[in-house]
Amino acid sequence: MRRILALALATSLAPAPAHAAWLPGGTKIDDGNEFAAAAASPDRIVVAWTGVTLHSRVRAQAWTPEGGLAPGWPSSGVVLSDSPGYNRSPVICEDGAGGIFVAWVNMNLEGTESSLRLQHVSAAGNVEAGWPAEGLVLASTGMYPNAPAIAHDGAGGALVGLPECSTSGGCSVRVHRIDANGVPNAGWPLGGLSIPNAYDVGLAAQGEHLFVSTSEYDYQGLIGMRIQRLDGNAVPDPGWPQTGATLPSARFASQMRLFPDGTGGVFAGWGQLLVCLDFCPPPARWAARVLGSGVPDDRWGPGRGALANAPDGTGGMLLGLSSGGRPSALRLDASGAAMPGWASGGNAAMTEVVDPWEVWVLGDGDGGAFVAWRDYRTGDSRLYASRLDASGRLADGWPATGSFIGARSSQGQVQLLGLSKGVAVAVWTEWTFSGYVGYLLPIRPWEPAPIADLRPIQDEVGFGIVHVRPNPAHGPIVAIVELKNEGPARLDLLDASGRVRETQDFSFMAQARGAVRFNQARALPAGVYWVRLTQGARVASKKLVVLE
Repeated sequence: MRRILALALATSLAPAPAHAAWLPGGTKIDDGNEFAAAAASPDRIVVAWTGVTLHSRVRAQAWTPEGGLAPGWPSSGVVLSDSPGYNRSPVICEDGAGGIFVAWVNMNLEGTESSLRLQHVSAAGNVEAGWPAEGLVLASTGMYPNAPAIAHDGAGGALVGLPECSTSGGCSVRVHRIDANGVPNAGWPLGGLSIPNAYDVGLAAQGEHLFVSTSEYDYQGLIGMRIQRLDGNAVPDPGWPQTGATLPSARFASQMRLFPDGTGGVFAGWGQLLVCLDFCPPPARWAARVLGSGVPDDRWGPGRGALANAPDGTGGMLLGLSSGGRPSALRLDASGAAMPGWASGGNAAMTEVVDPWEVWVLGDGDGGAFVAWRDYRTGDSRLYASRLDASGRLADGWPATGSFIGARSSQGQVQLLGLSKGVAVAVWTEWTFSGYVGYLLPIRPWEPAPIADLRPIQDEVGFGIVHVRPNPAHGPIVAIVELKNEGPARLDLLDASGRVRETQDFSFMAQARGAVRFNQARALPAGVYWVRLTQGARVASKKLVVLE
């Protein structure tokens, strides 16, 4: 096996970033297993991640909105811990002073015991004085801890929760409150707040209110999501139900997130796990609201289903949808009603039909929304984004077909971060043969993606058209081609009479395999067509059927 390098085309439309420090297609963070991101302040983006080896370090790095490293932060990132064992599931939140808290799970080398750890990093990129180099050990857990949750407590400290399940099958959640100096809150239960019969946790704080959500069960089965509102000493709010507000529809809830609504209530977002036998799509996302009185808001019904959800920044919520096969967003006010200009089925963020399975949304700070999605127009998974204004229309200057963000195959998690009004960053991971690699890039109205997208491969290639997607077609057409020799090549789209309807010319400097997109395919009338590849004396073709 030999490595084949495929170089970009001379005809490619390269992005023109506004800041030279950002690399087109994304600035590489590092190789790693898991990446967690948070906007620590309007002047920086902070990412934490774990390494790829058994003795994996936990590190964090910060960038400015212009793409440079934040002042004072080491070029290789801050080492949060390099303790022996396997570190995983990092989560991150800001500390309110420009720094961050990072929590993660460390499993010992024997795989018999895990611990929940927390580290505090200053705005200057140093582990805060007094904090252990390996992280503060909050609790020793069993062999099977789930992912932790974290949130700023509103007073310079952090709330950290960890669900764990024992070998006997029982699960519980324990929540800790730690101040900026690494000291447990004096009024908090010794060893943390214990919540039995729970297997997931979400955390949030606003003012004097601390919110904790758990997925709970009893001897009769699953109860659903339970949300408690606590004071600073973990005492349940007397104005709420004694055991908290219950959302029975949120059974099998996972990846819970809480968003305070500013009036003493809270929005809840969660993933609904699906039962499937083979390939499982991403879990559906749901959103509901609990009023400041502790009563579920019946105007939201049992929950609003979507592909994603996020606060809109003005007291409402954004839902990420696929509407008519187009990535879309819906903005709802606090009552669950669509805002003026926003259609109940969502407003499309771009014009082409791509049938996205995954969509992400983020409030733009001005009543609008950033929308990102996985896109298969080039025959592989790529990350695109767009922006809708406060009235739900495509924002000025944004390409109608979406803004090309990720230049490589995007197969890992994606996170959107808001820095300031109208400024956002995408953080994502991409799978390679050696594992996952993290990238980040501002979400801006770049030029559309290159017409052709050829990438390095590790196997031999021939010459020809591997296949055409979709076929039969109705909309964008992508041809996957192989070129055994370097040099100029051409791909023609011909109708049944032999007339050329569109041509793409390329100039490659190496053998390659990749995807070529025909821009005008959507306008073709129904009928039989041919895709013809030519390179020197070599010619290959493949039949294509276009439907009404």
